[in-house]
Amino acid sequence: MIITLPTTIPAQNNLSASLACGKVQRGAPDRLALVLKAAYDLGQPQSDGIRPTVPAGTPEPVAEADQTPSGFGTGAQCELSLRKLRCDMVVAGWLSTPATPVRGMEGYVRVAGLDWLTRSTPDAAQVPSEGDAVRNLFGWQPRDLDPRRLNPNPPDDDPLLPDNYSADFENCYRRSAAGPVFATPANRNTGSVPAATLIELAQWVHGHAAEAVTYRLRTPAFPDYAAQLRAWCGHGPDKARFWSVAGRIALRCDTLVLHPAAGRVRLLWRCDWNRELVNPAHWRAVQVLEGGA
Repeated sequence: MIITLPTTIPAQNNLSASLACGKVQRGAPDRLALVLKAAYDLGQPQSDGIRPTVPAGTPEPVAEADQTPSGFGTGAQCELSLRKLRCDMVVAGWLSTPATPVRGMEGYVRVAGLDWLTRSTPDAAQVPSEGDAVRNLFGWQPRDLDPRRLNPNPPDDDPLLPDNYSADFENCYRRSAAGPVFATPANRNTGSVPAATLIELAQWVHGHAAEAVTYRLRTPAFPDYAAQLRAWCGHGPDKARFWSVAGRIALRCDTLVLHPAAGRVRLLWRCDWNRELVNPAHWRAVQVLEGGA
């Protein structure tokens, strides 16, 4: 399928998109999904301490596979999830690089003044028991750690999803675990990433909250996006101008990834639809439009 991105003036050169196909539930029909990605650079703190977000000059491709802990040292996961139950907010690396090993590190992510994610330890000596928590303040929960792990876990070559699979598995946000403990107070991350909203982050060593390192930014004032689906009717000329509109679906912003050291923010939106909405051989294009569904 052809993907066309918005052509507003000035052009948004920071956008990229990919399609994925698969199941979101055992026994269900295959679904198609569109993943839209935007990259932003962070400017220097303004007088209020908030870093502005500026569209990056070039787009970043949607990650189609997991990354090993190299480069930024994050071990980032594939971004082609069909659907997420919650919103993911990832803080890759640290606000201020601590000594290694990372002992007793705590922190939070606040959205519009409310805690969305927290990280805590019982004392100042505890070393994280798992590598991602050593590398990142709020990183990517490995798929094989409870409570994200699927049990029973099918082999990699099993084409069927387990009975207990849900979209919650696709969320990478850190869950409670042995050292440190990650929490989502009031389950606020069931919502979407809000536009033009203050995000506040902090990290400190247990018992030293008064010495916290802080970081503030405002999410970009991004528009509502929608995916307009185009298909060939099956007869007559198979030309773009004759393709019919098979549906229009709102995209949900469900992922924010912040690299404080690099001054870079990534946002991801997605939506999905039944692959058999039309004859699968007749799908032709997805148009990403501003203005919502």
